[in-house]
Amino acid sequence: MRLVASIAPWLPWIKGILPYSVLLGGKASELYYFSILEKSTPPLLLKRTLFGMPQGGKAVKAFHEHLLHQGFRKSALTDPSGEPRPAYYREDLGYLEFHCPPKGTRKNPHQEGLLSVPDPWVELLLEDPHQVELKYMGNRYGVRIPQTGRLVLVNGLQLRTKKKAAPEEAYRASQALVQLLYLLVLHEELEEEALNDLAEVKPTSLLREFQQNLRDHGPGTAVWEGAQKFYLELFPEVKAVQLNSWYWKFIPKITKVMEQRRLEK
Repeated sequence: MRLVASIAPWLPWIKGILPYSVLLGGKASELYYFSILEKSTPPLLLKRTLFGMPQGGKAVKAFHEHLLHQGFRKSALTDPSGEPRPAYYREDLGYLEFHCPPKGTRKNPHQEGLLSVPDPWVELLLEDPHQVELKYMGNRYGVRIPQTGRLVLVNGLQLRTKKKAAPEEAYRASQALVQLLYLLVLHEELEEEALNDLAEVKPTSLLREFQQNLRDHGPGTAVWEGAQKFYLELFPEVKAVQLNSWYWKFIPKITKVMEQRRLEK
């Protein structure tokens, strides 16, 4: 079990960015264990540290200069489609990537200033984040993370694949599903919090797509089998039958949330 959050070694070097950004991805998932569940967490093998920011480009150019001053260098990561993604790299820490909402029609607005990736879902993740406190090397840091339901929802929306998905696409979807399972399967309190948050998310069509994606990639599918394999490596005490049981109970809970939303209209 991980006793120190994997974001912790980064904090002294990026503390100036923390008030203006929201931690995303697997490292945000870990903080639900530390801050809400007050538990240690099994390590997620993550290649990158990911933050969301309301904007990229010239408006936050000072952050770009700050990172270079702290020993980071411009680099690139390759996404599953083979496209390069702008990032920062420091040998002792690894890759740092920023996502921000898509903007305008200019050719490369996100590479003028802070290197960042336009992401259609990041605006949802930036809505009403909450702050958790971490202590590292005697200092305290405030780190903002998304609302639980929004983080779960965005992972679920990323399950969508083509009927004959390439291996890279199926792998990407299975990694998104792993993060969803990582948060919800063993933690009823997190599941309840996520469902309460999902009841506030608009539009309802996002919930329908989320539920349909889960139905399309449930037990027996390639995406599910890939996610299940990785999840059981993280939690060897869990049996595959428990994952299946959770899945068949969770799908109707999403239906209930959508029905409540319909009655409130």
